[in-house]
Amino acid sequence: MKLFAIVLALFAVRAAALLSVKSDSCAAEDLKHRAILQNKLAGDCEEMCKEVGAYPKKCTCPGFVQPDSTPGVMTWEELLAHMDNLVAWGKETLKGWTAQAAAALAQKKIVAHVQTAVESISDSKACAAQDLKHRAQVQNKLASACLDMCKEIGAYPKCECPGFAPPDSTPGVMTWEELNEHMDNLVAWGLDMIKKAKARASGLIQQNRSQWKPQPCDELEPGVPCTKLYKHPAGSGTVMPCPGNSQTRPDGCAALFKGKADGEQCPQIYCPNAEGRPMKLVCAGGCCPTCWAPDHVVKVDRHTSIDNAKTVPIAPTAPKHCSEPGPKAKCFEPRCDEGFKKGFVQGDCCYSCVPGF
Repeated sequence: MKLFAIVLALFAVRAAALLSVKSDSCAAEDLKHRAILQNKLAGDCEEMCKEVGAYPKKCTCPGFVQPDSTPGVMTWEELLAHMDNLVAWGKETLKGWTAQAAAALAQKKIVAHVQTAVESISDSKACAAQDLKHRAQVQNKLASACLDMCKEIGAYPKCECPGFAPPDSTPGVMTWEELNEHMDNLVAWGLDMIKKAKARASGLIQQNRSQWKPQPCDELEPGVPCTKLYKHPAGSGTVMPCPGNSQTRPDGCAALFKGKADGEQCPQIYCPNAEGRPMKLVCAGGCCPTCWAPDHVVKVDRHTSIDNAKTVPIAPTAPKHCSEPGPKAKCFEPRCDEGFKKGFVQGDCCYSCVPGF
């Protein structure tokens, strides 16, 4: 029955092939179906060979490849074929090595030629330098002989020897042309010296402005608050509170800093440059350092032209420097947080917030 089924399937395949010739549009689909059918028949063919005892030597199924009759062991034929493959591989490998060796040898020859050429160029340069030296000596000798000949025939100083520079026709006295040229040189030299002096002065001024320090406290007028440069803690850039002896109201600062960790008590600020001139952190009576520079370094806008309705008069007991000489200080009405009230601190120009209820 199986044989009859196989024969019948083969007839069906041939019929499908004839039909595909007539219809090109169905060729791809037909090829797919035939491949599936042939793979199925191939499997059935091998099964039938096993059933009838013809497997594997007498199986004649299409595309059938007999399994290895001696698995894990080479036959004489397989061993000979393997040795032929080894011989062919060895020859190809030797060819590659030979080509590689030839390339390396050629490269070595090229390097040797280059070295020889470099040595030749070096020798040529050395010869050229020596020749130049000898020619210079000969030319100097000829020049001296030419000058002597000019003097003997009475043509000196109008001598036409190569490189000859006539001597000054008026030694010790400047001609008008020489004087004008000398004046031009003096003008150019003077301008260059002025430029260098300005650049040097500008550098010194900038250096002095960057190295400024507040005026010593013992040299200040009475009532003028003392200003000192702030110093960061050793090895740290954290902005900490000003020392207690520089604070105008240490008790108020203590209340302000209560419960706050280091680095949170004061703003972590850095001082920028104002018009290219450095400002620095200073302690001037407040709780925390502020950025400041003296008037001779950075001119401060004291808002003398501002007409603001929110400004208030200075404190009645303010020092004289708050109102004279020069423009008066500008004060604003303080807005105090809980635990503070409006009050006056000795030495200030305006009212401020002080501890109290």
